[in-house]
Amino acid sequence: MSLPGKPKQAPLYVLGLSAGLSLLIYWLWFVRPINLLERYSQIHLDGSYVHYDQPEHQARLIIAFVLLAGLYIWGWQAARKAQGRLAWAIVIGGALACAITLLFLAPFDADDIYDYIMHGRILGLYGANPFVRVGSNFPNDPFVPYMAWKNSPAAYGPVWELMSGVTAKLAGNGIAANVIAFKLLTGGFWLASLGVAAAFLAQVAPQQALVGVFLLAFNPLLLYSTWGNGHNDMVMVFWILLAAWAMAKRHFTIAILALLAGALIKYIPILLLPAAGMIALDEIKGMPRRLGFVVFTFLAGLVLITLAYRPLWIGLDTLTIERRTHLFTSSIPSMLYRLLIPKLGDPRSAAFISAWAASMTAVFALWRGYLAFSENHERNENHSSDWLCCSSFPEASFDILAFYLLITCLWFQQWYAIWLIGIAAILPSGYRQRFAIFFSLAVLSKQLIIGPYMYQPTYRYRQPKFEVLFTLGVLGLPWLYWLAARSAPERMQSYQRERSSEAATTRGP
Repeated sequence: MSLPGKPKQAPLYVLGLSAGLSLLIYWLWFVRPINLLERYSQIHLDGSYVHYDQPEHQARLIIAFVLLAGLYIWGWQAARKAQGRLAWAIVIGGALACAITLLFLAPFDADDIYDYIMHGRILGLYGANPFVRVGSNFPNDPFVPYMAWKNSPAAYGPVWELMSGVTAKLAGNGIAANVIAFKLLTGGFWLASLGVAAAFLAQVAPQQALVGVFLLAFNPLLLYSTWGNGHNDMVMVFWILLAAWAMAKRHFTIAILALLAGALIKYIPILLLPAAGMIALDEIKGMPRRLGFVVFTFLAGLVLITLAYRPLWIGLDTLTIERRTHLFTSSIPSMLYRLLIPKLGDPRSAAFISAWAASMTAVFALWRGYLAFSENHERNENHSSDWLCCSSFPEASFDILAFYLLITCLWFQQWYAIWLIGIAAILPSGYRQRFAIFFSLAVLSKQLIIGPYMYQPTYRYRQPKFEVLFTLGVLGLPWLYWLAARSAPERMQSYQRERSSEAATTRGP
């Protein structure tokens, strides 16, 4: 079946249809039956809406996400061919319409947003330190019953907690008002991320700007997690994208500070500092300039960290992530942890696996950073195109985060796939983009299929078999896809074609 109109107009029709139908699905199958303004008083909605006690809800969500995935891929292919202001208007306008619609979805995949709100209220309304005080210290607060971690202090960086304090203070005491305010906070960073991605691509590959922005603007998991459920991952991703833009502009100190700012939201961007630092040292010529860069950037970073932690500082315990080192689910470390418990016991198993995972992650980040340094140097020596030169840092960042999510993450949640989508938006088309899309869609099975099967109505298996099967169900297909994509010769062939084309251009006729 062919679309009407001229061939050049066909991609615009596809973009319009994919945007319009996505908006319709979000409204009819998400917001209308799970409306925040009607459901805000229902506590722990995530524990009752998807699982087998209401299988019709589960079936509707599965069908909805399958349709959204198909529309996303269909629109992504059309964005490769679309051109002009109308195409941009459809992408940006359609994404904003979907986002505003999901703003009124009652959060139901996790209670995280209520923990954000309560920690913000501890700081913004009660004037207490969320790294010290916990939700249960305020039993009369209306948000405490909604919390999943009533007895745990804040687990994120100080910049996030400070932003949460301001947001909670402005939102007041209304349940729905606070949920909307925190969605707007995280959603605002999604919108800013679109702008940074567009600016990056406009500089290095203008012809790919629309498709990259579409990738980030319409991803179903991203929209659902950010605007529907209010997860704060896009706040961190914004700073990674800003670092990539700064690296492309050769503003290396700004790039390092952006990564530090991201780490003051969630600690993950620390893993990307070696790659950014080594590429910067390769680009900066001359020992005096390199030394000046290191000293100035170190001092600027120290000032940034000091200013961020000063209002909440309680000593070295402020920096602890101990709670996170004892949480395990749906990951390789979680399987190993469960297998070791009979031999080592719970505390020793947790400590050993956490140390192993942290060591493996650090080694990989350093090794991939060195590879990024070597790749960047080789591309400069061969006078490669701007995009190839500018993609050394994003490629390294993507690989580091993919390794962490697939291999060493202790506590894996499906919305973490947002990290890869954010970076994939500014990468050349290839296996990384395809994997990011596949990964973001495949891990939805945790909430929609694997989780309900394993957990409801009762636990189907005992440990460690439960954790092994759970992890294989959630990450098995992404592992296989990543291995297949990495083994394909496409990457090397594409790179060689690019180098040959650049060499021919350099030589001239």
